[in-house]
Amino acid sequence: MRRDQRRAAPEQADFWAFEGVSQEQWLNGKVDRLTQTCSFITVTAPDGHSLATGVANGDQIRDGFVASVEAELEVGQDVRVRILSVNVEEGSMRLSLKAPESEQVPREQRILALQGVPQDQWLPGKVNRIESSGAMVIVPVLDGSSTAEGFVHISEIRKGFVQRIADELEVGQDVEVRILSVDVGQGRAYMSMKPMAKQLGKSVVGFSDVGPKQWLDGTVDSIAPFGAFIKVFAPDGQSSARGLVHISQIREGFVDNVNDELEVGQDVKVRILSLRAPAGTLKLSMLRGPGDTPSHVEDLSAFQSVLPDQWLSGKVDRIGKLGATITAIAPDGVSTGSGFLHMGEIRQGPIRSTAAELDVGQEVMVRVLRLDADKGKMYFSMSRELTDELAQRPDLSMFEGVSPHQWLNGEVVRIERSGAKVRVAAPQGKGSARAFLPIGHIREGYVSSVAKELEIGQWVWVRLLALDAEAGTFSVSMKRAGNRRPPQEGQALSAFADIP
Repeated sequence: MRRDQRRAAPEQADFWAFEGVSQEQWLNGKVDRLTQTCSFITVTAPDGHSLATGVANGDQIRDGFVASVEAELEVGQDVRVRILSVNVEEGSMRLSLKAPESEQVPREQRILALQGVPQDQWLPGKVNRIESSGAMVIVPVLDGSSTAEGFVHISEIRKGFVQRIADELEVGQDVEVRILSVDVGQGRAYMSMKPMAKQLGKSVVGFSDVGPKQWLDGTVDSIAPFGAFIKVFAPDGQSSARGLVHISQIREGFVDNVNDELEVGQDVKVRILSLRAPAGTLKLSMLRGPGDTPSHVEDLSAFQSVLPDQWLSGKVDRIGKLGATITAIAPDGVSTGSGFLHMGEIRQGPIRSTAAELDVGQEVMVRVLRLDADKGKMYFSMSRELTDELAQRPDLSMFEGVSPHQWLNGEVVRIERSGAKVRVAAPQGKGSARAFLPIGHIREGYVSSVAKELEIGQWVWVRLLALDAEAGTFSVSMKRAGNRRPPQEGQALSAFADIP
């Protein structure tokens, strides 16, 4: 056991109360802290009142390969554990969440339980491991008392060509699968995430009467280089289907990177361009059609004069993966408007989930971060960080006329889920201003986490991506422009040092 794991145990822990406890005996525990490789769990002794904290390593969380303990458990979660070993002198205890061998169902029996499952029956699953040719998914068997692992080939993830599995799935992701075949001899099941051919038409039947001018609610399901797959809801509110918004149909103008425009879990408005019932496919658009009057655009004129440091009363309407929808009351005390509160704007510090911070119907105080009245979109913040800075619109005239091929010095000052805030030095030492660096412009290729690529205080070379001097916003990119490479990293330090 590592030294840092031993230090995690409480100084007054009653480890003696756990001596002699059988490895077969289950005890109640609560997850106290998580790392990628282990979990610290506070356990109640058989006497009902003594407590001690032990460590459960990744291989003791459950059967099968565990890539990240953080994807399996949550802090504060109640669990049942067994004692593997206790060392009273060192103040350490090894735990397991796995059933003892006497209670475990043989692997062959668990695989055999999948043999009679119809091919059109959907099972809840969780991605356990990503491989070069597919993904391993675990599903519940034997009335949920155990689990079995199966293989989803890359061609069975979704309809259409899948270039990279990592762009579609991640370890710990909840999915729905169906059984294609079971090989009891090899102890392996083969699964699919694609609907059967006879099911395809059924998924879009609720959209057959929807016209091309009718706007529908949708949620971004996944993002690909050529567009975004949207889970769209039919007008009846009962049925849903998955459709594609091509990159050219996201917004007016050229879109370089889909990740700069959309996020998985984001709520969007779409309309149907075409429907093919036999194939079960939907082509969607987020653009207005010819002569289309976007009735879905909310009137937010009452919020146009709101200052960035002005607080408004609001109520949580809906909670999603990436944030919450808030209805706020305008300064006139009568008008209301809906906006999006990203989970990173709820408070300072790391946030595990929106649901852990907010409840539907909860009354909150928010301020307006950004308003686009033409599109009927408004973005809120509950964080008091940077309030003074936001109240002052930065002077970006120093960056006007700067070529998008010119490299500028920058310093990372804030890490966000969708990108980073970078303090950028203007040419010839004229000053500096903060810019947004989208996650898709940190480097070439897929970036899963900004925090894995950048850190606060890091010096970087960036180039201008977009500039709106009137709005006081601009964005930058770290990706190479053509064949022009950025200067050496060391040059950025000295060049930026004298910028005010």
